[in-house]
Amino acid sequence: MIGNLIKLLKDPNGWLLVRQEVATTLGSLARAFPELALIYPILDTLCEAAKGALEGTRADPTIRTNAIISLSKLQDTSGKVVKGLIDALLKEEIKDVSGVTVTDPYTFVRARAAENLGQTSSKAEESARKDAISKLRQIVEKPEQEPGQKPEQGQPYEKDLLVRLAAAASLCELQQASDKVETLLLIASIEGPETLHRSYSASLLGQFGMYNESTLKVLWGGLPNTDIKMASGLRDTEPQVASASAQALAQLVRRFPDKAEEIQNWLVQAIEDPALDPRDHTLRSFAYEALWLLVIGGEIQKKTISNLLAIQATNR
Repeated sequence: MIGNLIKLLKDPNGWLLVRQEVATTLGSLARAFPELALIYPILDTLCEAAKGALEGTRADPTIRTNAIISLSKLQDTSGKVVKGLIDALLKEEIKDVSGVTVTDPYTFVRARAAENLGQTSSKAEESARKDAISKLRQIVEKPEQEPGQKPEQGQPYEKDLLVRLAAAASLCELQQASDKVETLLLIASIEGPETLHRSYSASLLGQFGMYNESTLKVLWGGLPNTDIKMASGLRDTEPQVASASAQALAQLVRRFPDKAEEIQNWLVQAIEDPALDPRDHTLRSFAYEALWLLVIGGEIQKKTISNLLAIQATNR
């Protein structure tokens, strides 16, 4: 059965839906019966599928994503899974007839690989873990340009914000966050060009951010009891971002319980303030959501790229 499944995944003429399902099924079988991965080349096949090296998989992001998810669920201390996820981060670009790069069609595939690399490498051997951390830092941290050096002459660096945020999430999971990681999350929460960027970075601030003025300013959309106001956090015009910021504030307080009273008082003020500008109805609505989570409780689901995309699709 395992042999036939591997043949199906490798078959370039096979139905895409079948191959997509096989990429998931192989991972489930290897997780339930780890000994199978010792007998059959399941890991190798999934690694090849994840980076699009199997014939016909390069053009199908779903096969690659399913293979990445399967790899991330496997218990492997050899470092093979980590290497497979690192290989899946390789960027590919499509050029138009004039030779100008127009797009990277596999952004979400690469972002999922980066997002899963942290949890996977935490269980791998030390050398594989170090390789993962090095790659993740390379993605997050834009290298310094030499004076007078043109951008194209410098070291290559990751330009896609979603992939950089996913790498930042993995570094946080590995307790390897740096000032550059925190700065990336703060800036992306304000300036991220898409809803997904801002909601993802806000959620990461709730999970891993520090309780300080910078984080509060971004998640609140300014500072309570001051004239500082920004179109971010609870004041973001996109409900998904505002809701993610409300949950992030609640999560931040759960991590720093000694600050709970301070935040709760601010939230109550925002909800009850009769002088609040009517245009700030977004702040009032999502301040209530944050207060509900703090007072009533309830589970705050960990935000991943997949469930944020699902929320976005539902809101449409």
